[in-house]
Amino acid sequence: MTKIDEKISALKTKLQALEAEQKTQERAVRQAERQRVRKAENQRKFELGGLTKLAGLFDCDKGALLGGFLALQRLMADADQFSEFKRAGDALLAEKEQQRKSNKQDDNYLQ
Repeated sequence: MTKIDEKISALKTKLQALEAEQKTQERAVRQAERQRVRKAENQRKFELGGLTKLAGLFDCDKGALLGGFLALQRLMADADQFSEFKRAGDALLAEKEQQRKSNKQDDNYLQ
């Protein structure tokens, strides 16, 4: 084997190693993206569960709850109805946040 052949062989081996490393890095990037998406989706599900509980629907039959969501989806197509729902929801969320802050201040005061 000539020196040129040896160099070509060494470069091919190095290229294969680099390609393998690139595939590993690409796989890691894809996995990290999937984890990021899954984490965001799980956070959203957790948030929706909290909103369901806040609305007093946590123990509701799941078929009835889904039917209610479907009806709500139709109602929310109307911009005025959407605005009314949003106003009522935002008001309750603000009230609960104020209660949370007040309770936190009370806890800090007692310590």
